[in-house]
Amino acid sequence: MRVRVVLVLLACALVAVPAASANTIRLSWTERIPAGFGYPVLQFHVSALTYDSKHFSVTGSVTNESQSPVTIHQTGKDTSIPRFGVKLPPVVCRYHKYPSCINGSSILIPATTFSTPLPSVLNGGATWRGTFSGDAPMIKSIRVAVTFGNFVAPRQKKGFSWSTSHVVKLT
Repeated sequence: MRVRVVLVLLACALVAVPAASANTIRLSWTERIPAGFGYPVLQFHVSALTYDSKHFSVTGSVTNESQSPVTIHQTGKDTSIPRFGVKLPPVVCRYHKYPSCINGSSILIPATTFSTPLPSVLNGGATWRGTFSGDAPMIKSIRVAVTFGNFVAPRQKKGFSWSTSHVVKLT
């Protein structure tokens, strides 16, 4: 019995401790879609980026500051539409081939997991907070932006997304 308890405690400790090679960069980015652009006013906040050589995790939030609900579409076949994830520079094409490597544009890597599920609709005044993660070549010295989307508002016929104007250089 005592051996089982020790093994369970040891297993819990191993799960709770992040990998030694993971890096966390604390951020305090806040950006917003201002009123008057034809889209609902949304505020985006990024508080941390954690990464190792093959994965990323972003901790942040999106707040719908408008009165209208906004639909969130997490999936889709169009890789040119920013979704919740990261935007990497074309230099990563040296290490991994993505569809957008062909035209030399930024590489959009969508998140594959969410600590808190995204709602299908973000009502006016509501906030989603959580961590989203995915697989990407996170190479030293590249600059990384964070992407949010794809959103559809009642008055728009096509979706819109947000890519932060802030970037962070990986160390």
